[in-house]
Order: sequence, then structure tokens, then C-alpha cells
Amino acid sequence: MFIEKEKSDCVESLITGLNKTSRWRGKLANQYDDPRNAVAERKLAQLAVDAPTLSDAYWEILRPHFNSNPVYWRDCLSLATRQVVFVHNTTSFPFFVRNLIGILAGSVASVS
Repeated sequence: MFIEKEKSDCVESLITGLNKTSRWRGKLANQYDDPRNAVAERKLAQLAVDAPTLSDAYWEILRPHFNSNPVYWRDCLSLATRQVVFVHNTTSFPFFVRNLIGILAGSVASVS
């Protein structure tokens, strides 16, 4: 039961992060003449809808990161969400999670 609650909390965190960046991209789409922002806004919103499909296998990989350092988790999640459309055009939820896992594991030089 506790593990299910943890996974549920992780999914909620993913949804929150994706929706937050989606709203931010929407504001940028209104501010700047860069159509990628509007595309990213829509794709991030869809990823948030897909987040409850997080597999148990991916959860097991995310779990130690989710539980160990909340600030690092949020920073990595923010970086992963900001990369949607701008760095990666593939936008399936599993691809997004694999990218997040790579960021959490330190595959990206810096998280800022």
C-alpha cells in the first residue's frame, strides 16, 4: 500500500511538472513568435494526461531519485519538461520518462 502511495505521489509530481511547463510554454507562445512554444504547450499537456500510465518498471527506476532529494528531483523534472520539443521531438510518455531517468542519473552535464 505504501509503495502504491509513493508511486501515486510520483505520478502527481510528474503531472504537476508537465502542466507547469505547459502553462509556461503557453505564455511564451503568446509573447514570442516561435511556434515551438505552442507545440510544446500541447505536447506537455498530453504527457501530463499520459502520466498515470507510468509503468511499475519505470517507477522502480525513478523511485530512489524521487525519494532521496526533492530539490534535485524537481530540478531534473524541470529540465526534462523544458526539453520537450526544443531538444527532443519524440514525445511519447515512455520516451519522456527515459529522458528524465537519464537526467536523474547524471547523463546531462548540468541541471540548472
